[in-house]
Amino acid sequence: MIKRKITNKITSYLNKFPAVALLGPRQSGKTTLAKTFSTSYYDLEVEQEKLRLDVQWDRITQSDHCIILDEAQSYPEIFPRIRNAIDNQRNTMGRFMILGSVSPGLIIQVS
Repeated sequence: MIKRKITNKITSYLNKFPAVALLGPRQSGKTTLAKTFSTSYYDLEVEQEKLRLDVQWDRITQSDHCIILDEAQSYPEIFPRIRNAIDNQRNTMGRFMILGSVSPGLIIQVS
């Protein structure tokens, strides 16, 4: 893997915020980079991954691991659930890393 200059910035943001979004074009290394921060990974373009996330939601949101949600724009229903999980544990930082291709729909949901 290519060493990314942004790695330290992401680490800093994960220590300061409950969720961090990593946006960029397809095939730019977002997923590879994100997986260096956590093994709790869900590809939201894959129906089985959405189902696995839904079934495990309560358990994984209680864990100490950062949850990587890849291609989040493919599953907009996840954003209210993320907000609720953050609100329920407001002082816990670095819980979610949201990955996605740059799209107006994702930007609106992330904000």
